[in-house]
Amino acid sequence: MLLLRRYHGTVRDIERFRASFNSTQLSKIIQVGLVMVEKQDLMLKKQDETIAAVKEVKKAVEEVKEGVNEVKKAVNEVSSKIGRTNELLEKRFQRLEEEVEEIKKALLKAGIEV
Repeated sequence: MLLLRRYHGTVRDIERFRASFNSTQLSKIIQVGLVMVEKQDLMLKKQDETIAAVKEVKKAVEEVKEGVNEVKKAVNEVSSKIGRTNELLEKRFQRLEEEVEEIKKALLKAGIEV
């Protein structure tokens, strides 16, 4: 059921109400927009900080990579030297074994048992 009553207060002109309402809404929009801009500025600042940190990490990784390459080079050099040393030692041991065999033969020939 709808009850109709007479309104005894003042009613503003529709144009004045519209203008006032629009001003209020625009003010709210501007306030929200300013907050959003502040948040966006903060996000951009954080993004810049992150980019700077990533660049620092990249530089550090490059330095580590250079160090690893230097270590690899040194390891290869040492490996090469060890390989050559092993070859020389094997030849010397082979010669010593041959010489020991000759000495044993000479001792046996001289009648000395070993």
